[in-house]
Amino acid sequence: MCNLDIMYSVNFITDFEGCMADSEENWIGMYSEWSNVLKEHKCTLSHEEIFQIVAEEDMKLGVDFHSDFPYANLIKRICERTQTNFSNEIVEEWQKGAEVLHRPAKLRQGFEQVLPLLTQPFYIVSDVSKNWIENTVKHWNLNVKDVVTGREYGTRDKKILYEKVLKKEEKNLILGDILYKDIRPANELKSEYEIVTIHYPYKGKRLPWWDWVAKKYATENIKPDYTANDENLPKIFQKELFK
Repeated sequence: MCNLDIMYSVNFITDFEGCMADSEENWIGMYSEWSNVLKEHKCTLSHEEIFQIVAEEDMKLGVDFHSDFPYANLIKRICERTQTNFSNEIVEEWQKGAEVLHRPAKLRQGFEQVLPLLTQPFYIVSDVSKNWIENTVKHWNLNVKDVVTGREYGTRDKKILYEKVLKKEEKNLILGDILYKDIRPANELKSEYEIVTIHYPYKGKRLPWWDWVAKKYATENIKPDYTANDENLPKIFQKELFK
């Protein structure tokens, strides 16, 4: 381990899902809750089948259904696909699923190993619910300076969100799991800021969500400064924090 006395001042910015958070159990819990609600209305769908419908709707519309549409619209689409009567009662019952999703998420193994190296608060920039992120931050007692979300500012453009937390007087270290959404905007800002980009891809173990999203957004030839995994991420941080 390098001597902390020679650590450089680094402004660390990370995405939430897939980077700091391993949220698969949260999503599975939500889809399982939705499956139970549908069973009460005489429609039998597994959480995997519900996920498949959501993914197909995403691909058909070219959007991220969870981020771009209210839950009521998503529920209505699933009811249409399964010939289930749509009602306000179902919407209210499905809110239980959202509550499951917003429970504190687990941390990724590599990210946990990086935490002891961070001597100053860091930023989280994400598209997901601020409430979910803050629940996770509080649960793990993380030293976070601020949480910036697209919903809060009415945009999903990471370039706009990054500019709210980037610092000209420091090296900015950005951790992203999707090349197109996270790394490309950071690269576009390199002429104005000193930015080091780390691509930290995530692949799901049980649901095909992460693989599907990665393919959707990795359509451009974008080159990060590093590509990391759970094993080498701490080494990359040591190199950038202490060189």
